[in-house]
Amino acid sequence: MKRIFLMLVFLILLTISSVSFAQVKLTSDQIALGGIHLWQPISYVQQIYGVPAKVLSDGSLLYGDYSIYISTYGKSGNLRVKSIMATADNGWKTPAGIKVGMNESVIQETYGKNFTTFKKKGIKYIQYDGYHCLAHLVFGVKDHKILFILISADQ
Repeated sequence: MKRIFLMLVFLILLTISSVSFAQVKLTSDQIALGGIHLWQPISYVQQIYGVPAKVLSDGSLLYGDYSIYISTYGKSGNLRVKSIMATADNGWKTPAGIKVGMNESVIQETYGKNFTTFKKKGIKYIQYDGYHCLAHLVFGVKDHKILFILISADQ
């Protein structure tokens, strides 16, 4: 009986440790910017934010002072959001409230330590992946301040 009890305790501890080290991915609801989610129709974006400041030849949209860049995919008349990048503190934030200009520490406090990081041209990139690995939330950081936020979809 004692042997069965010890085996059961061992299996429970093994299960708990496996769960605590399991990779945590973000939900699609967590990967958004300015209330806009990936794969939403551009018509929805325009209902909320109006006509873009500029439409590029590839169908990408620039809003405000060009600090919001939205890339698209699909056919004319049925374009959808492929990525959004915010490069200024312009009111666009993640569903958790993180925006450009905030301190880097809020990223891990909010989303945890399960991220990929790399440096390029003096900018630290912090990337969180979605459950389905088709969506990403990326923060660009320099001098401990968030320079940009990017949400993107693999197509």
